[in-house]
Amino acid sequence: MRFIVVGFALLLSLFSATSHAWWNDDWAGRKQVTLTNPAGEVADAPVLIRLHTGNFDFLSANENGSDLRVVAGDDKTELKFHIEKWDGINQLALVWVKLPKLGAGMSVAMWVKPAALDGTLVQAGGLNAALVAGTLNVQAGAANVAASAPLTAGAWHYVAITVSDSLKVYVDGKLAGEAPGAALPSGGLTIGGSYSGEMDEVQLAGTARDAAWFAVQAAQGPAGTLVALGADELAEGGEEGGIWGTLFAALTLDGWIAIGILAVMLVIAVWIMIVKAIYVNRVDQANRQFMHKFRELSTDLGGIDKTQGLAAEFRH
Repeated sequence: MRFIVVGFALLLSLFSATSHAWWNDDWAGRKQVTLTNPAGEVADAPVLIRLHTGNFDFLSANENGSDLRVVAGDDKTELKFHIEKWDGINQLALVWVKLPKLGAGMSVAMWVKPAALDGTLVQAGGLNAALVAGTLNVQAGAANVAASAPLTAGAWHYVAITVSDSLKVYVDGKLAGEAPGAALPSGGLTIGGSYSGEMDEVQLAGTARDAAWFAVQAAQGPAGTLVALGADELAEGGEEGGIWGTLFAALTLDGWIAIGILAVMLVIAVWIMIVKAIYVNRVDQANRQFMHKFRELSTDLGGIDKTQGLAAEFRH
């Protein structure tokens, strides 16, 4: 069965209200993915969708996810996406989706988990970003910013820097400081330097992204609430076979053998129940006949040996 992920219907002003049309009749199921609307327009932002057995039916998709499609809220526009990981056995998947252009400037963003609260994160010509006692200090040309939100050791933080005519520093998706007089760096860029700790998802862009863009990225952390998956939907006629068809298709040879043994045991059990019921019914009828005759002779017990044919009546 092919599967389709449909969503981003609430993505600011990129698309109109959610359409209920079906994108392609060849895809029998879909799931809506909703983005929490940030305060501003977002474009070209990569969004990570985490799929697991609790929010996605992996049995409905190909074993490598090749039949997955991502469609915008208008049910027409296909969005570019990249499958970073698809584990059908453990039912886990990581899918990056590019949302549907941004001027001169640059942006550097990354997730960091510092082991020490001092160290250089980024160096590039006139740009320098370093941790000093847990505070992110950034210099770009004549602009200097000390972030108002400190970083803590052993915890993940999303930090971002934009350079255009001004320098802006973001910590965990929120503006933590800005200063005028910034200048774009020249030459190569060094990531890490004297930094000690973990670093992930380093992103470089040739434009100064806005606060809404960084808010979207920061909302995708371990405790992020950006992405909410809705219930599965099936196209008309897409439920052919239903749950039973899916279960039977997934059965292996040993499973069919076990089902066959259980079916034979069920037949035997039903046969025994029928035989026992017939036997009990015969005994009950014989008991009632005996009691009836016994009551007739109860006034003259000596006449029992004179009565003929009683033995034949009590046979069962």
